[in-house]
Amino acid sequence: MTARTEAIRLPAVPNDAPLPRSRYPLSFDVGFLSVSFHGKITLKDVAAAIPDRQVLAVIGPSGAGKSTFLRVLNRTLEIIPQARVVRGEVHFKGENLYGRGVDARIVRKRIGMVHQKPLAFPLSIRENVLFGVRFHQHWQGRPKDEFTQTYLERAGLWEEVKDRLRQPASALSVGQLQRLCIARALANEPEALLMDEPCSALDPVSTARIEELILGLKEQLPVIIVTHNLAQARRIADRCLFLADGVCLEQGPADRIFTDPASARVRDFVTGKIG
Repeated sequence: MTARTEAIRLPAVPNDAPLPRSRYPLSFDVGFLSVSFHGKITLKDVAAAIPDRQVLAVIGPSGAGKSTFLRVLNRTLEIIPQARVVRGEVHFKGENLYGRGVDARIVRKRIGMVHQKPLAFPLSIRENVLFGVRFHQHWQGRPKDEFTQTYLERAGLWEEVKDRLRQPASALSVGQLQRLCIARALANEPEALLMDEPCSALDPVSTARIEELILGLKEQLPVIIVTHNLAQARRIADRCLFLADGVCLEQGPADRIFTDPASARVRDFVTGKIG
């Protein structure tokens, strides 16, 4: 990331809505972020101040740069060939994630990611949960079975799989696989969780379970979810960030974004006039 001569200072929360004083004011502080892919700008001067312990829904039309925005936040963008941050800064709890000497692997541990398509590693259910823990070696003296149970319980999956932990994870249903992926991410004990369309392939019952899980998780950490499901964003989001053509058109409290947006394009989108 290119160096800047002046520190970017953003308001504590853009647009409105005071933060609870008892909480750390910001998780992510994104300053004028621009990203290119194969030489084409896909995000342009996106600035966002994202509160801690809230759910932020990133919404907008397809191709708006929503998934790219998530990948910037935990430095998985740089894994993609020909994708790069052109300018801007990303701070997480005061630390510049793209600063000199910052280890991208540690960033990815601190900021977990759950993808749209749940992917089970060719291992048992138990070993899937423990995969990242083994890589980062942060057992902290806890027994592996206790570790496994703790995070499967947090993901709401323990009762369904407790008698078959050594069976292949590939035998799980799609909804169960997504919750396994969440358990695997949580086992790394992240400080934030990013979710890219985690419910797009799920039935209503599985979706409800994931949403209930998200609402529980925000008591401990910020959750940022990309979703095309506006009803889902209404149900679970504290705040929304609207992207279109790589530009942030609006951000603020979810209830205001859905009922009284300032941007005409956002209003047309959330009311269903455009898709």
